[in-house]
Amino acid sequence: MANFAANQFMNDMKTMAKDRSEFLALGWHHFSKDTAAADVIERCAKKKARWLDTVFNEVGDAFGKDLSNYTDEVLVECNIAKSIIRALFRVDPDARGMARITTAEVKSRYGTEGETFYSAPPYTYVHIPQDASEQNAMHMDVYGDYDTEHYTIWVPLNPCAHKPVTVAPRTHKERSLAKTLFILERRTGFEFPVYQPRTHSPDTELGDYLIWDGRLHHAGNLNTSCQPHVAVNFKLRSLPVEMEPSSTHDEVLADGTEGEVDVTGFTQLYLRIFKDIENSDFITDGSVTAYSSIYNADRLIDSWNLASDEKRRVSFALTLGAMRRDKLVSEVARINLIAILLAPEFLWSLNSVGDYFFKHADESELSKLCLAYFERYHYYQIADVLRKISDRHAIEVLPGLKPAIEYPVYGWAK
Repeated sequence: MANFAANQFMNDMKTMAKDRSEFLALGWHHFSKDTAAADVIERCAKKKARWLDTVFNEVGDAFGKDLSNYTDEVLVECNIAKSIIRALFRVDPDARGMARITTAEVKSRYGTEGETFYSAPPYTYVHIPQDASEQNAMHMDVYGDYDTEHYTIWVPLNPCAHKPVTVAPRTHKERSLAKTLFILERRTGFEFPVYQPRTHSPDTELGDYLIWDGRLHHAGNLNTSCQPHVAVNFKLRSLPVEMEPSSTHDEVLADGTEGEVDVTGFTQLYLRIFKDIENSDFITDGSVTAYSSIYNADRLIDSWNLASDEKRRVSFALTLGAMRRDKLVSEVARINLIAILLAPEFLWSLNSVGDYFFKHADESELSKLCLAYFERYHYYQIADVLRKISDRHAIEVLPGLKPAIEYPVYGWAK
């Protein structure tokens, strides 16, 4: 028995070594559905089916529109419904349990021994049929940072037989031949007869998931099926994740609410908040002042009497909705300001409201905004975004700001 166990252990070590070698060479791997995450993926898939029906029906009824056909005429309402579903998974205990299991498997197989890894909360994609807004061109998840380990874990919550993702193997290595030829092909249209096939688009079963190096070129493809498809994305990296809460992998990550969330109740709450923001005027293009904007936004937030998890869900949903719109108009600036004051859940909104203030106010008002927010949320991720705003606009928005690494990291449980 002891010999059998020893042999099994050695075989497992050899398999993991082979997997790591292949991953380092190709930059991606397809895990089949017999993984430890299969059960929790199935539970999330069942939630997904219920949530899609409930949320799309509630949003459709609120706006008096039929969202079942996913046409361009209801794209705005569909995007609101998608943002709500993505926010529900953000603070869902099963989705966070899935994060814990998949990131543990990836870390054990591919991570550098003894290195601390950070993980961001679940980031969910909802692809409705023929929705071109969810397609994206070949891109990388991180750019120019070849000293940081970064893994992206993509977990579909449904079978995908329409090739939902395309990866370009071997393009994750700096100055590699494969990367050079791939970029030349994309720019010139000429195909070099090396490393064929150049790209791979796998189909997946429920329970499967993909992992790729953050520097690997990849793309999300059009959903050509007749049903909405949902996938949950996790980031695992050796530095805190940019613009998102980040906890070390060894911390307890599943800190969301326990039990079933009231999906109908949250959807109706979000729709009321969304309409309250639309009907407000605490930021207008002709009058942009930091302190009064924050004061009036806080008063509106207080009127909703939100619990902590509700704040994080609403913040995330508002940011996702704002990302589809022009960030330099006042209505979207109000959405972004509310989002970051609720919680620093996804700091794309901080970036965007900073750009709005730079365009519509003087530099002193932008500095006041940045100072007030940093005093409220004194963390690594906020310092990193404020530094980027300064660099982008060639001004010092917060004098005396130290490097981001000198501030504490904002984690999942804050």
